[in-house]
Amino acid sequence: MFLKHSRFILVKGLDAYGFLQGQLTQDMKEVSVETSKWSLILTPVGKIVQLLKVRLLSDNHYLIEVPEFDNEVTYNRLKRFLIRTNAQLNFHESALAVSSIDTAKTDEYLSSFQNGAISDFILDLRSEFDCLNSSESNLNMLFEKYKSAVSDNTFLESELAKDRLLIFESDKQKEQAITEFFKIKSDNLKTFKRLEILYSVLSILTSTFYFDPNLDVNVIPAEIPKLVNSSISFEKGCYVGQELVERIDARRATAPHSIVPVIFDLGGTSDDFVTNSAGELTLITENSKFSGTVLSNVRVGRWLVSTLRIPKKMANQSTAEITVLHSDKDTYRQRAVSGFVITSN
Repeated sequence: MFLKHSRFILVKGLDAYGFLQGQLTQDMKEVSVETSKWSLILTPVGKIVQLLKVRLLSDNHYLIEVPEFDNEVTYNRLKRFLIRTNAQLNFHESALAVSSIDTAKTDEYLSSFQNGAISDFILDLRSEFDCLNSSESNLNMLFEKYKSAVSDNTFLESELAKDRLLIFESDKQKEQAITEFFKIKSDNLKTFKRLEILYSVLSILTSTFYFDPNLDVNVIPAEIPKLVNSSISFEKGCYVGQELVERIDARRATAPHSIVPVIFDLGGTSDDFVTNSAGELTLITENSKFSGTVLSNVRVGRWLVSTLRIPKKMANQSTAEITVLHSDKDTYRQRAVSGFVITSN
């Protein structure tokens, strides 16, 4: 169990339900005290602003969870449309989210990927995380002190980990919990580092991708099918950005790009490869050359697990030789790195 790097936006007021119903892709009728829901918030032209979770705390009180690096982008996007509405937006500073990875289910999930080129990566990953249950009982005792909401899934379309929302009576109580948590973490530092890496890897493999506002890339929901399945309602009324989503669905069209997990084998090099200023790579197959964009990375031993935005026709390739710019002191040199596209499980 570990602390998630999340921030929370509280939406309250008599019009809170109607306001969020018109802003989020999820049907707010499906959100209850017992059940939080994934949702997207879009720009007026249908580009993704952020993936988020929305929860009902009580009547006309909703809590939105966004990643810490969102940097108030979601808050500002919501506030932009808060016009003549009896609802208030505030950051909820007296809340934390903790996540607990189910190691048995995770091991079973990783086992299902063992095929062909990526089997060595999966074997290495499983061996790295074979002893992650240490200190779990101490953390459970710590967090049982505090009021928590019903747990829910950490990742899209999977039960590999569960979240628990902690609501504190005061900022002082929250700081006390954080202090106690970091005391346990310092006594089990190696385990916690492994947990955080595993969390990042599972986020990529399950396509639970949060959008860094610093990335200069326009992504539409259709590029990540799991997002469409988990976070968009096609039965509700209008919401901001709906036109593009509905048009693609009605025409059964596909997006020109896909966002997929890719595993790179960096061998014995100690440096992660780097991209150009736009985060782009050149992807080379037997007959074609494509441009891809790196959206996130996590290093695990000799492997680099990445979220890549690549052309749709490239996403169906199981392997590809990828030429990238690799850092070498103060200069750059081209280096061929084997990459493996992970198809959805």
